[in-house]
Amino acid sequence: MENYSQMRIIESYWTDLLIEFEKNESEEVLQVLKFIDKEVSKQNEKCTGI
Repeated sequence: MENYSQMRIIESYWTDLLIEFEKNESEEVLQVLKFIDKEVSKQNEKCTGI
């Protein structure tokens, strides 16, 4: 259940960043989004073994 809570927090943060990026098209925000995407992919691999 802890992983689910963490994923919900990440999802919320991700959504906020996407909104910010759409407003400003900031390169810094884009880099954070890419980093989060990589980290979420790593966590998914650990959890699912895929």
